[in-house]
Amino acid sequence: MHGITERYLSGQKADAARFVRLLLGDLESRISTMFARFVDDACHQIERSERNVRQSVLPYIPRFATLATRMEQYIAGQSRDLVDQAYTKFVSIMFVTLEKLAQTEPKYADIFLIENYAAFQNRFVTISHAKKKLKAASIFPIPFQLGLSKVDFRKMLKASLSGMDRSIGAMYKKLQKNLTSEELLPSLWDKCKKDFVDKYDSFVQLVAKIYPAESVPTTQELKDLLANM
Repeated sequence: MHGITERYLSGQKADAARFVRLLLGDLESRISTMFARFVDDACHQIERSERNVRQSVLPYIPRFATLATRMEQYIAGQSRDLVDQAYTKFVSIMFVTLEKLAQTEPKYADIFLIENYAAFQNRFVTISHAKKKLKAASIFPIPFQLGLSKVDFRKMLKASLSGMDRSIGAMYKKLQKNLTSEELLPSLWDKCKKDFVDKYDSFVQLVAKIYPAESVPTTQELKDLLANM
């Protein structure tokens, strides 16, 4: 309704349409107020969410995806500011609530957060917040310390890269075991591998600057290894 009203308002620019513009302007204000109340009520419902041990992905994530899809279909480019403000409010309270619920079971907090951020990202791949959260939860850190001697560096490199295929395979099995939502596994594993490659590529570039005489497996070699897994 807001989008339709906004389109009519933009088309009624003649002086003779002044009365119509006044009516539509008042209608637009009323609709905006009602929509704001709807958003506030929905946010309160999200805040009251409880964690169900049988449910890995919180129900408000797919509900929000459905709502956003419908709004984008209906507004057709109109009411952009109104909708974007609603998105900001929804997403903020969703993530705050998610973090709060994760702390109810600290032992499983990491896997709970990863599953929910992955579910969110799968539905909204352009939203950077979820990407940053998922990247921050990377399960493939590569250790590096300033001031390492060449001997220490070689020891560290050997310890980090020896049996990498077995280590990555074990990590996949661990992820498979702990994820309660099987449909998220392929996409989440792909994201983990990409994040690992990105981090490793930065590591290779750093080694080339600090230890130019030392050789390490190339990024492409790592990609080939992961592609065969």
